[in-house]
Amino acid sequence: MVAYPFDPASSGRVEAFITPTRNCATKTILGSACRREPVCNELRTCVPTAAVLAATARKFATFRAPLIRSLDEIRASRNAERKKEQPLHELLQYVRSLRSPADVLRWAKHLDAEGRLCKYLAAACFAQLGRLGCPVLPPATQNEKSTFEMLVGLLRDNASTCRLNPRALSNVLLAATYLKGHMSDSRELAACLHACSRSLQQQLCACNAMDLATSTWALVRLSLADAPLLTDIADSSLPKLQSFTVPEMSKLVWAMATFRLSHSELLASIAREMLTKQQTTLPREGIANLAWSFAKLAPGLKAETALTVIATSCINSLREFQPKELAQTLWAFAKAAIKTTTFFETAGGIIASRSSEFCPQDVSNVLWSFAALSESDASDRCLPQMAAASVGRLAEFSAQELSNTVWAFAHLLPRNLRRTPELNGLLTRLLRGIATETSANIGCFTAQNLSNVAWAFASMGARERVLFQQLQAEVLRRQLHGFTAHGLASLTWAFVVLELDATDVLDSAQSAFLAQLESIQLAACTPAEIIAIAKSTSSLA
Repeated sequence: MVAYPFDPASSGRVEAFITPTRNCATKTILGSACRREPVCNELRTCVPTAAVLAATARKFATFRAPLIRSLDEIRASRNAERKKEQPLHELLQYVRSLRSPADVLRWAKHLDAEGRLCKYLAAACFAQLGRLGCPVLPPATQNEKSTFEMLVGLLRDNASTCRLNPRALSNVLLAATYLKGHMSDSRELAACLHACSRSLQQQLCACNAMDLATSTWALVRLSLADAPLLTDIADSSLPKLQSFTVPEMSKLVWAMATFRLSHSELLASIAREMLTKQQTTLPREGIANLAWSFAKLAPGLKAETALTVIATSCINSLREFQPKELAQTLWAFAKAAIKTTTFFETAGGIIASRSSEFCPQDVSNVLWSFAALSESDASDRCLPQMAAASVGRLAEFSAQELSNTVWAFAHLLPRNLRRTPELNGLLTRLLRGIATETSANIGCFTAQNLSNVAWAFASMGARERVLFQQLQAEVLRRQLHGFTAHGLASLTWAFVVLELDATDVLDSAQSAFLAQLESIQLAACTPAEIIAIAKSTSSLA
């Protein structure tokens, strides 16, 4: 075979014979070897190998150029589309990073001036103001007020035409609950929130669990809920209930209980759902509200089912509860009359070690819960500590809290605790403090509160003369209005037991009691009610 040296001049001639097809070029390249004679479909003559390779490479590059350009154009167009979407995503993230209400409003005004303030950016700005608790009041500048009004108007217009999705609507309503205490009444804001609630009602089928729970909670907090709207939300939640977390169920049921709307099917479904989740420990968040809601709204089997699950699942995590959550949970068990001694004993030990953390309302609720269920053994663990924590803070107690506290001590003390000198001294200071606060604020006490206070002091044998003089004067001033038959009996019993001179009160109470007794239909009373009436009558005799 003759070897052909490389001749650059022949490359042009070779190039003319090679067709720019992928198969031909590939075969030429793959089939070529050093100093061999490649064969091409359209080239039947022997040509220098190096010249064929050079020509083929040039032709192949010419063939590939349009394809490469088209791929680059596709990538460029995709990047352009991403760049069009990217600013909105970046702006939303930027709004969430702002840490000052003034910065949020300034940024919203800047976007509006550039014509880039869309509905979702407006909703994000409003939601961030809610997170920051924006005070749209003096010292807010006039520009900030006008920018806020512009945001509200834009949200109102989009909500009224259903152009905001459920997540944006729930975020706006949630933010409004946090802004509520910082703003003066605004008709524009009220119109915006009303439009959001109506738009949400029309999009309930598109709401997920978070949207439904958050929106319902916010609507009740803002006093925007009504029975038809809450009923529609409850109906929409039923098929999605398995996707609800415990905090979300808590928000939903809390809203229903606060509004006092009983949806039996929803409550039963939530109780069953909690029963299926009993295998795992329920999260602490929302448990207290859930227990409170069932006790308030669903007495009977539904409340018993839900609260039993709570007692079983949460007993090992009670130490993680905040004082308010623990007090609220105990109150729910007492309200529903569900006695779980182990749960209360565990709670009593925790309360004893953290008694200083409980506020007056929590102290009152805890003591009332132990007394209402007659959990005297469980209260042994915490009663002295709660008394010590309360003595120095009685001025912070409300009339209801003072009444409940002294009533609970009267129920629990005779049944437990050995009276040591230290404990007797503590109780004496506590009762004197309660008597002083009651006398100073007696006009704030309801008729039921007055009856409970009188009964409690008489039960513990505490003859606080100044207190009972104030009680007698207040009862006569009110002419016994608001007192029930049982309350009248407790009041007069206290005066008789303590041997206090209260002839006017006793005569007036007996007349009022007999008048009430005449209106009672004994045939419609239960045996327990008849016994209570008989006891009340004997105490007045």
